[in-house]
Amino acid sequence: MAHLVDGAWIDQHENLRITGPTGLGKSWIACALGHKACRDGRAIACDRVPRLFEARAIDWPFGSPDRVGDVIEKDAITSPTSLPMLWAHDQRNVIGDWNEIAETPAGLTVKGRLLIDDVPRAREVRAMIQAKAVTGLSMGFVTTRATPRAKGRTIHTLDLHEISMVAVACLPRAQITSLKSDDTPPCTRNTPPLNPTKSKR
Repeated sequence: MAHLVDGAWIDQHENLRITGPTGLGKSWIACALGHKACRDGRAIACDRVPRLFEARAIDWPFGSPDRVGDVIEKDAITSPTSLPMLWAHDQRNVIGDWNEIAETPAGLTVKGRLLIDDVPRAREVRAMIQAKAVTGLSMGFVTTRATPRAKGRTIHTLDLHEISMVAVACLPRAQITSLKSDDTPPCTRNTPPLNPTKSKR
């Protein structure tokens, strides 16, 4: 423990993993080590594990036909402010939630989190995404107005109910674009260092 407290492992770019059952005090130990690092003049970033495994994606580029020929128009989608994140459209496999849903020039873009702390299947899906075995997204929706095309339909309005991570997307361009939060600001402290001769890092 003394080796961890002195912080030399931080300077050597080593990692620390604290494991154990719920209630053991893992978070308390991590916070104590972070506080000590701040008092020694280092900067730290604090976050919960699910935040580190956010998924960003383009769920549907507007005007692009999917594998069955359906095209969704811009402004056609009605959705709530958040949606369940499913694995392969299976309602028994909720693996997270989508908490940012927006229309952009690129199409419908979404951002959400995998519940890897609490859902074993979410951890499995994360591993598959990291291995590039799973890259696609697929929407579960109810069409409310559409007109036929030579192949498929032009969908003018729809109600969106869920978005799934899938191995093969119906629309090939519906892709997961990243799987890690990259906008978490550093949580710095201005506590005077215990050793005034130690330089800040």
